[in-house]
Amino acid sequence: MLKHINDTNSKVATKFGTIHFNEKGESTDLTETQEKVLATIPTYKFVGAKKQAPKDEKKQVEELHEDKPKVAEKAILDEPKVPKKKAPAKVAKKATAKKKAAK
Repeated sequence: MLKHINDTNSKVATKFGTIHFNEKGESTDLTETQEKVLATIPTYKFVGAKKQAPKDEKKQVEELHEDKPKVAEKAILDEPKVPKKKAPAKVAKKATAKKKAAK
């Protein structure tokens, strides 16, 4: 993340294109390498990507245990269903001309 030290809520034209800065003066419009290049200019500061707060280990272990039954249930549901075989239909025999004449 790139931060503009002086300006907030503004657009700035750079060689990488137009950059939009929010009310805190932060921009996420560029790639990390482009941000590092612009950070060499005194009015810009490279902050880096925001990191998520680490979760408690206890919560992570509980989530893992919760996932195991779900995976087993999903495997049962995902089994291919084999279609039942139908018995061949009985075909009525057609009377031939010889049988009709004999009657």
